[in-house]
Amino acid sequence: MKVTVHFHGILADWVGVSRAEIELPSGATLADLLSQIRKRFGAHMPARLKEKQDSEFQQAFWAVKGALPVSDPRTIVEDGEEWRFFFPLAGG
Repeated sequence: MKVTVHFHGILADWVGVSRAEIELPSGATLADLLSQIRKRFGAHMPARLKEKQDSEFQQAFWAVKGALPVSDPRTIVEDGEEWRFFFPLAGG
């Protein structure tokens, strides 16, 4: 199956694209999607976004499925969905 991923803000700068198509097996979860993103774009992301032990992403950014924020890595990803990823920044 295929999903569309949108990177917003500084994440788009880090990975060099604002949109990407990601292939996943049927029954994939958010954890699987993050794994594929890491494999494809992880080399372009700062080390602080990755766990030191296994290079898995930390919960350092927000995932949004449709209009709903998602934090559970067990959330099922469906064919044709669009996912948006944001890196929270503070400022004033």
